[in-house]
Amino acid sequence: MKQVAEKRRMPGINDRGFTLIETMVVVGILLLFGLMTTSFNANSWFGNYRLRGAARDLSSAMQKARMGAIKDNLNWSILFDTAAGTYQLQSWQETPVAQWNNVGSAVTMSTYKSGVGFGFGTANKDISNGALPAGPVTAPAEGTKFRLQYTSTGMSVANGAGWCYLANSSGAAYAVGAMQSGSVRIKKWSVNTWVQ
Repeated sequence: MKQVAEKRRMPGINDRGFTLIETMVVVGILLLFGLMTTSFNANSWFGNYRLRGAARDLSSAMQKARMGAIKDNLNWSILFDTAAGTYQLQSWQETPVAQWNNVGSAVTMSTYKSGVGFGFGTANKDISNGALPAGPVTAPAEGTKFRLQYTSTGMSVANGAGWCYLANSSGAAYAVGAMQSGSVRIKKWSVNTWVQ
């Protein structure tokens, strides 16, 4: 019986077990993972990830408004309601009644979780490194709301260029802006300045 068991053994297999070096490498890797886990704050990471996603979504909405204005040969806009924490794409209609019509559904900032919403976070300067504006959206005001508008040429309406500041509960901040030319930029607050 013993002979049969020996025949089944794979050639080159060593019965000695782990060497000291192999054991030390495994212990070292486990210690490294342990150190990384204790210094890693998952809530902060997810909050920053969600805030970056919200900034990218807003940038995409601005691009969509610009492209919609060019395609339809009509004015398009984004209407920000900072009190409700929402923004809405809209297109202009001349007939039968001149009015703004909603395009799609409104985006609610609270759906991003982690305290993502309109605000400045720990930022203490505006995009041009001056004083912070009075409110987190610098587009022209319409009562308690703000409208960023694009013409049929894809450019922001005169004085229609503006920035929207977004922040999360851990103080991280992004600024998403539409230039007068219609291009869209995203900047992140980093220590004491805004960076691309």
